Amino acid sequence: MENVKIFADSADVLMKTVFIVSKNIDAEKIFKSVQIAPATLKNIDDADTIIAVAKSDEVEEISNLIPNSNYLKILITDKKVDACANFDTFFLNLNDAEKIIPNLIVALMPVKMLDFADIVYVLQNAGEAVILSGEGVTGTDALKNAMATETNKNLYSAKGIILRPYGNLNLLECTEITAEIEKNFPDDAVIMWDVDFHDKTPYDKVTVILILTQFNRNKNFLFVAAKSSEVAAISSAIKNSPAALKILITDKKVDACEDFDAFILDFDNAGKIIDRINKLTAPSAMFPIVGKENTFKLE
Repeated sequence: MENVKIFADSADVLMKTVFIVSKNIDAEKIFKSVQIAPATLKNIDDADTIIAVAKSDEVEEISNLIPNSNYLKILITDKKVDACANFDTFFLNLNDAEKIIPNLIVALMPVKMLDFADIVYVLQNAGEAVILSGEGVTGTDALKNAMATETNKNLYSAKGIILRPYGNLNLLECTEITAEIEKNFPDDAVIMWDVDFHDKTPYDKVTVILILTQFNRNKNFLFVAAKSSEVAAISSAIKNSPAALKILITDKKVDACEDFDAFILDFDNAGKIIDRINKLTAPSAMFPIVGKENTFKLE
């Protein structure tokens, strides 16, 4: 791993988290406000979460360095590339890494109600994510100020939400914050939140940190994997499907391919293709339809 530097949380707030940072990134700058220190390779074997920080042209190389294990893999980079799909969750805010990392540490830190399984449930295979923070006199003020830092209306399509309020607040205010989120986000959004009411630190304000992910999961994808001889029959059968996109994977082009929004002529690799697209788009429901002559399997 000569092209990367490895760090761990020296304060043991996130005991099983390891940071892998490209040597082209100023690690001292991005870790200046948190207690992160150089670590050894053995820390990776003990980790349950790996947070990689790299430029987009380095993402694939760094993803190949991560051992093939059941880590929660999080990426901070500058723009979306194909290799982002090798991570469970990715943030496209590399220039703000020194702001994102402290908030990320707080958001992922189990306190009372959240545990690691809850975090994994929201972030695993979640795709692109956004982290926001805001302050206010009340919890709802802090939440609104956090949301106001981003003007992208697509944020409100998030179906995976990790909420971390802290400061001068009580259970009623937490309930009000949650109600505000439920009002503005999809009905089936998963909201995981945690707060330490026993925190004795004197706060004058409330701070809310939000991780939003699983965007546009209401846009269902219908995948058809079939030999070319079956395409016309399957196309007729799914003609009235409500799926937002119909994607065909087959062995060769036939007239009925034009009935689909997109078709891929690579039937032998259908399993890998479906898995890859699923990670990139993170749809809420992926409906694979398999022809009778199918020979592939999902890996």
